[in-house]
Amino acid sequence: MMKRLLAQIVGLLYENQCSICNETCSNSIVCKFCENEFVIRGDNYIKHLDKVKSYVWGMYEGKLRQGIINLKNGNKKLAPYFGKKIAELWEKFPEDIKFGNSLVIPIPSHKKRIKERGFCQTSLIANEFAKTLSLGILNESIVRRKETRFMNTLQSVEERKNNIKDAFEINDRNSIYKCVENIFIVDDIVTSGSTISELASTISTYCPNVNLIGVAVASGDKY
Repeated sequence: MMKRLLAQIVGLLYENQCSICNETCSNSIVCKFCENEFVIRGDNYIKHLDKVKSYVWGMYEGKLRQGIINLKNGNKKLAPYFGKKIAELWEKFPEDIKFGNSLVIPIPSHKKRIKERGFCQTSLIANEFAKTLSLGILNESIVRRKETRFMNTLQSVEERKNNIKDAFEINDRNSIYKCVENIFIVDDIVTSGSTISELASTISTYCPNVNLIGVAVASGDKY
């Protein structure tokens, strides 16, 4: 009883705290100061990757980088916030690049990583993206069968490609086949694009006629 009461008190104390800088903010997950510090990619939102064109909301630096790190470290409130942001980005596009009959698939984490964190952050982001755009989502149709090294420990594009090669496996092919037009692949960060490209390649093996679209919260321009 006391533990529950203490948890409720702590929740009230931190309820209006920015999830990035921890400063007080009114009824918001992220304060206006942090939002104003985000570097939005603007017209430079498209990254042409192997196998798939990806649309990216912001630059992986400063406050946005810290926000993604905070999410990975357990602040799950940021996942729906970022999911809405990439959905809002998509909604701004001209009608000729919007697609009907679409499904959303997040980049899956390895089961060991999910056990360590307690969740898969890309699934949480993708859930909000799909909900905002009224799209179907497949959270468990693809698994990450290979435990890979953290991409930020690898320097070259070749190392990153080899690290993620053959990492994904479709375990529910029937659900993928039902999508006859488009699949949105959702990720949190795009750097070299190796992860999204590898998952796109895996999906294309079984669904060669499906249009694949990458969507991510942030990316850098190192590669």
